Amino acid sequence: MDAVGEWRRPVPLVAALKRYGPQSRGPDDNRDVGAETVGLGHEQLGLELRAEQSTDVLSKVQRSQNMSAIRAKDTKPELLVRRALHAAGFRFRIHRKDLPGKPDIVMPSRSVVIFVNGCFWHSHDCRYGRVTPKQNAQFWAAKRSATVVRDASNHQALRELGWAVEVIWECELRASATALSDLIAGLRQRDVT
Repeated sequence: MDAVGEWRRPVPLVAALKRYGPQSRGPDDNRDVGAETVGLGHEQLGLELRAEQSTDVLSKVQRSQNMSAIRAKDTKPELLVRRALHAAGFRFRIHRKDLPGKPDIVMPSRSVVIFVNGCFWHSHDCRYGRVTPKQNAQFWAAKRSATVVRDASNHQALRELGWAVEVIWECELRASATALSDLIAGLRQRDVT
């Protein structure tokens, strides 16, 4: 409803996109995805949603923006591990492109590489990693299983090059600080060469 309290005439979706652009959702930002109008929901208009509409609560543009904002590096868990290591006195390099898998943290003096993995993306066996998307399930299953295979081959290649591989999972960092303290204790036990 507008300021007067009357329902505004719905604007056709195509006209709204031309008027406000593909990134905008119109003046009120209450477009109902799948309905052919902007400004009112499909219930108020008596419209039925199209059968091919996805069950996603976000529009394709919003979902695209959301997915493009997901970082591959400098994630919150990664920054947490880096801050803890630096505070403990360790010095390291990040994202070395000359090593298989571009490890998140590289300690050349200790021959240690550390991967900080997101549970969903790397299919960890925890409640966060067991989540299976309902939309486009085959695509996500293939993508996530390919990530697991790639991780295993990268870890094997790093071990063959003489690197010790450590993996910190996002859920371990959420649960408690023991994962970080265990990692730091393990690194302190290694001889500096």
